[in-house]
Amino acid sequence: MEKLKKKKRPMGRPKSDNPSSATLPLIRVTPDKLKEYKQAAETSGSNFSHWVRGTLDKALVKTK
Repeated sequence: MEKLKKKKRPMGRPKSDNPSSATLPLIRVTPDKLKEYKQAAETSGSNFSHWVRGTLDKALVKTK
């Protein structure tokens, strides 16, 4: 009698050491604006999410 083979589950998303767990709400922008935002992130040498967080943080400091 053959042993029952367990089906291997596909690897899921790896655990992150990042303490960030909240997400921003979705916002609507035009495709052209999104392209400009992504180009600005690339020009600054950041990935898009890092650039967005940095830009929001700078705006927050200005309002204090």
